[in-house]
Amino acid sequence: MDEAFDLLELVVDVGYGGALKWILRLIGVILVLAGIVAFLVADVGVAIPVALIALGMVLIVIPWVILLLIEAV
Repeated sequence: MDEAFDLLELVVDVGYGGALKWILRLIGVILVLAGIVAFLVADVGVAIPVALIALGMVLIVIPWVILLLIEAV
């Protein structure tokens, strides 16, 4: 786990922290939209769309928290 934080700290130090946040947010938005479309269009039940929406929301929120913690240390 320390290696992962070291890698993220290196990314933030180099200046790619903002780009990493926006890439993860974009993936999160795509997953939320995919969950909504799967719920409205496909007949896959409720579990898959809810999982996609939840994962998308996590990817939208978590990068901000992780990078904030790394910058504080």
